[in-house]
Amino acid sequence: MHDHQVCINHAMQMAKSVCKRNKQELTPLRQAVLKLIWNSHQPVTAYQILADLSKKRKMVAPPTVYRTLEFLEKNGLIHKIESLKAFIGCSHPDQNHGSVFLICRKCNYVQEELDMHGQSNIDKIVNKNIFLPQSYVIEVIGFCKSCH
Repeated sequence: MHDHQVCINHAMQMAKSVCKRNKQELTPLRQAVLKLIWNSHQPVTAYQILADLSKKRKMVAPPTVYRTLEFLEKNGLIHKIESLKAFIGCSHPDQNHGSVFLICRKCNYVQEELDMHGQSNIDKIVNKNIFLPQSYVIEVIGFCKSCH
């Protein structure tokens, strides 16, 4: 059985470490948003975060949520899943890395895998085109082992 609280606790410890290293403040709101994102291994939209926050706090304005998500993404604590317009916690925020996301079309489960081997192929492509990448994400959509 998966103890998801272990994932949340690890994410919060890593976030504190990353923010300390980056000389950034992990405010209570940033912590609350990060915990909401880590509540499951499914991507969460900004609107879902806004609705969940509004249940627990006084009214939170959408721009505040978007600024918080931007902070968390900029510090490598979360990833944006572009195809779903949603966010998921980064399982390796202490490493600069490219990611491959395995996204289940049926249950929306998302698993992040570090892309250790594809990086060299991407480097060849960007070097050939004289392109300076900031990051990359590969999304693979299909069915997880529970759904296929």
